[in-house]
Amino acid sequence: MNTWILVADACGARLFLTLDHCNSLHPLQRFSHVESRAMESELVTDRAGSGRSSTHAMPSSKQPHLTHKELEAIEFARVLNDYLLDAVEHQKFQALVLVAPAHFLGLLRAQLSPAVARTISGAIAKELIYMDKGTIQEHLKAVWPAIQR
Repeated sequence: MNTWILVADACGARLFLTLDHCNSLHPLQRFSHVESRAMESELVTDRAGSGRSSTHAMPSSKQPHLTHKELEAIEFARVLNDYLLDAVEHQKFQALVLVAPAHFLGLLRAQLSPAVARTISGAIAKELIYMDKGTIQEHLKAVWPAIQR
C-alpha cells in the first residue's frame, strides 16, 4: 500500500513514502515554516505597519488567548493540510501516518479536512523531525503493526 508518513513540528515537516510497511522510507518533500522559529517578541510589535500581527485575525474576548507563535503553528498546520488535501484529490497515497509532538499533532488534527483525516491510519506523538531517516524508520518499524488498520 502507498503510505505517506508526515513527520512534523511547528517549524517544519518531512514527508516520506513507504510501499513496504516501513522497511524503506523514500523522502518526498520538505516543508519549513520560518515564522514558527521566531520568538514571540519578533512576531509582535508596537509600531504600526511592522510585524506579522496584522496578518492574523485576533481572537475575540470569548476565545482563549492564543499567542502569535500558536497562531503561526496553526497556520503551518493549515499549509500542511492544503498540501495533503491536494494529494488526496489526486490519489497520490492511500494511507497517512502522522508523527509529531503531542501539541502540534493536536493542532494538525484540528486543521485537517475530513478527506485527509479519513486517510489517517495511525499517529505517533513523538518529536522525530530532527532525527535522521534511519532513526525515524526504526521508530516507525517498532510501532508499525499498532498504527496500521
